[in-house]
Amino acid sequence: MERKRMLLGLSLLICIAGAGLWAEALCGEATAAADGKVAGPYGLLQYASYVYMPSLQRSYRIWHDNFDQSAINPVWSWMNEEAGNWSLSARPGFLRIHCHRGAYFSKNLLYQTAPQGDFTVTTHVLFAPTDNFQSAGLVLYQDQNNHISLFRAHCSHDPPVCTGQANGVYFDYIKNGANSGPNYGITTGSPDEVYLRVERQGLTYTAYVSDDGITWTRMGSHTPSGMNLTWVGLGTGNDQVDRRLPADFDFFDLRGSS
Repeated sequence: MERKRMLLGLSLLICIAGAGLWAEALCGEATAAADGKVAGPYGLLQYASYVYMPSLQRSYRIWHDNFDQSAINPVWSWMNEEAGNWSLSARPGFLRIHCHRGAYFSKNLLYQTAPQGDFTVTTHVLFAPTDNFQSAGLVLYQDQNNHISLFRAHCSHDPPVCTGQANGVYFDYIKNGANSGPNYGITTGSPDEVYLRVERQGLTYTAYVSDDGITWTRMGSHTPSGMNLTWVGLGTGNDQVDRRLPADFDFFDLRGSS
């Protein structure tokens, strides 16, 4: 515990001094590298879940999980956990969540409390869906009937419903159990991996997608009303086919104003 306090103190000093790349990574200005491993000692600070820097012009809450521990970090919680359908050891350095038969994100939703105010959440997922409506990605969540999600999915329906391809990415806004607004469906260059990012500014959520974690494409925005999206996390879906399909999440990165 004393060592963690020392590391946290050192991190604050680095931020105040503005010491190069480490300061950028710790203070929230750095961008994840192509492999998703962010510069800076996130691994060392992994269990000091939130880093506050009140001396800066802007105050950041930063949390990064590389899923390289033997157990889920205690900052996470499971909703409707099925222990046999997720793993940290099946592919070391990744969190594997199998798609399940049932509604999107209705089982094995891994979540934590979303920051107050503006924030950005990013993940990298290896996932190659083979049947309609198999999906994996990010979710901003109030409940099963009210959420926003950005995910890779298979959908054979033609536009504007879907992209008609297996390598589609969609940004859904579900309100009172029904789709609200466009899903901004887009295809990606890779059939089996994608980087996903959602930014919140004010009441508006904007989705971005990338093939390499460096160059990002803006998909579109939703401004939900009458919803309280208090949780953010990772999940999968397999709405029609009773088949286990792994989605491997490389990392989860959350940063925003405190």
